[in-house]
Amino acid sequence: MTIPLDHTSLLGSLDIAFHSNFMYQSGFIYGGKDSSGDHTPASGDALTGLRWLIEAGTHSSVPFSLARGDQLDLSQILHDTPAAQDLTNIGQFVKVLGHGPNDPAFGQGTKTVVQISGPSDQAIVHLQGSGKLDLQDLVKHAGLIPPSS
Repeated sequence: MTIPLDHTSLLGSLDIAFHSNFMYQSGFIYGGKDSSGDHTPASGDALTGLRWLIEAGTHSSVPFSLARGDQLDLSQILHDTPAAQDLTNIGQFVKVLGHGPNDPAFGQGTKTVVQISGPSDQAIVHLQGSGKLDLQDLVKHAGLIPPSS
């Protein structure tokens, strides 16, 4: 009998676990600083997915799964843009830069690298463990939260 090893099977019984520069505690994620700006993940839990608040100047890596219901909250970085609520023009602000293997701290798998361009700055986010996503995947599976109108 073999047991699959992942963060849930290894850390599921712990109240606090560290992963790269983020701390997970009781279903909430708290961000760490990186060399190119602040990144403030929002809340979430293992059942409903994680909601990542993306801020201008961010260059970060986050664990991301559309199947789990994870989302990128673009409300702050795109707050002064004409981004449509139905995301019909989101391609003007969000670009998939490429794909590659996960960074070593995130284990095996594939990441997607996304660039979000706001009115005064941009953010680069490495979606670790996401697989090869394109912008249509993020829109179709509600992976992006636009700014409120």
